[in-house]
Amino acid sequence: MVQRRSRNFSVLVIPDDGSRTREFKVSSFMIRAALVLALAVLGLSLLGGLSVLRLRGWGRTVEQLQAENTRLRVEADKVQSLSQVLERLKDRDQQLRIMLSGNIPLSEPSYSPTRALSESADSTTARPGRGPRQGR
Repeated sequence: MVQRRSRNFSVLVIPDDGSRTREFKVSSFMIRAALVLALAVLGLSLLGGLSVLRLRGWGRTVEQLQAENTRLRVEADKVQSLSQVLERLKDRDQQLRIMLSGNIPLSEPSYSPTRALSESADSTTARPGRGPRQGR
């Protein structure tokens, strides 16, 4: 049988003032454990540093998204208020049509967004030979 010899290292502490000298014995297992622990701490430190760098990048992204979110909320509020104005206009149009329906023949209202957009595009194009007030 092969006997494994335990390797111990001695650490001597000799103070400058001449007081008592101390000797510590450290086994090779303890040195290996300390080395593994030191490598683990170094690896975790590197991993932590990389995580901090990633978080800084995410922080910038969060700031950009918050600014965009604020801008979109303002636009959504504007759309909401315009939608309410449009609904009031539709109600008033309906009331006017009811009041005038006995005297003037009216066509049915068309509130289709695509038709309204195409009609507004047609009305904004200039007609040749006619100014804005001509033909009235």
